[in-house]
Amino acid sequence: MTSHCAALEVDLEAAKLQVSDVTEDFTNQMAHLQQNMDREVERRDRSLAALSEKHEELMGVLDSERNSFKAEKEEMMAETSCLQEMINGLKETLGNLKAKLEAAEKEGAELKEKKEKLEIDMSQLEHEMESQRVAMTEKLEDMEAKSQAKMQLMTEELKAEKEKHELIVKSLKAKL
Repeated sequence: MTSHCAALEVDLEAAKLQVSDVTEDFTNQMAHLQQNMDREVERRDRSLAALSEKHEELMGVLDSERNSFKAEKEEMMAETSCLQEMINGLKETLGNLKAKLEAAEKEGAELKEKKEKLEIDMSQLEHEMESQRVAMTEKLEDMEAKSQAKMQLMTEELKAEKEKHELIVKSLKAKL
């Protein structure tokens, strides 16, 4: 019986040594795993900081584009307004010329011929000014459409960056 107890004590001591070795190995593995996790968290933090910086940069570009578009739009509106004033001035001048020509008709056929020539010139000028106004309006609409498309593209890029960022954060939270 003593030899059986002695054998059990030897087995017990061997088991204690094995438990001690497994415990030490487990502790080392856990420390190594914690170091790896810490490095991964640091790497992801740097990545997140870079994404945040990129986001800020894109927001700055978007604000700059908006301000640029607003300035261009205001400039085009001012030019259109100026052109409209010119058209109105020309219409007024044309009206005055028509009145003078009507008074001159009484003087004879020669004046009538001059009047017809002036009316043709005025009509061409009015048509030319209207064409310029239409062209300016189309240019303004085109610029506005391009700007809207550009802002939409940048908004979609920002949205994609944000979703990517949220996935990284969820992944980090899930790992921790």
